[in-house]
Amino acid sequence: MSDAIFGLLTAYVLIALLLLNLCLFSRISVWVKVLSIVLVSGFYYVTYVSLTGVLGWPTTAKLPERFLLLSRVIVEPDKESGGAGAIYLWADDLGEGKPSMLPRSYELPYSAVLHKRVEEAVKRQRQGIVQIGGAENATEKTVSKEGGKFGELGSDLKFTDLPDPRLPEK
Repeated sequence: MSDAIFGLLTAYVLIALLLLNLCLFSRISVWVKVLSIVLVSGFYYVTYVSLTGVLGWPTTAKLPERFLLLSRVIVEPDKESGGAGAIYLWADDLGEGKPSMLPRSYELPYSAVLHKRVEEAVKRQRQGIVQIGGAENATEKTVSKEGGKFGELGSDLKFTDLPDPRLPEK
C-alpha cells in the first residue's frame, strides 16, 4: 500500500471518529446528525469513484494531438459476455516537439480499423522504427464512422514513422 493511500485511509478514519463523537456526545438535533452521516458517507463514495484516475487506471480523456506510441493492449469484443472491447495505448505527449517524459495510459473504444492500425504500428516498432500517432483532419467535434468523438478516436487516428533527426551541418 502506498503512503498516499495509507494517508487517505487514516484521514477517513479520523473523520469517521470525529463524526461518531459528534453523534454520540453532543446535543445537536437528530436531523443534523443524520444529515452529517449521509454527507460523509456520500463523500467516501465520491472519493472512491474519483480516485481511479489517480491510481493509474487508463484515462478516457482526449489523446494528445501528437504522441509517441510506447505500447498497447487490445481487448477484442466478446460476443458471449457482451463486452464491447477496448484498445489501451500507452503514449507520451509530443506537444512541444519532444517527449514530455510522463507517459499516460489511454482507453479507446474498440474498432476493427483502429485495431489494424495499432497492430501495424507495433510491427514497425518491433523493427526499431519509432511510431508517432495523431489525428488526421479531426477536430473535437468530429465524429468517426464508429460513432466516437475525437477524444475516443476511431478511424481518425494515424501512425507515422519518426523522421530521421536533422544533423547539424559541418
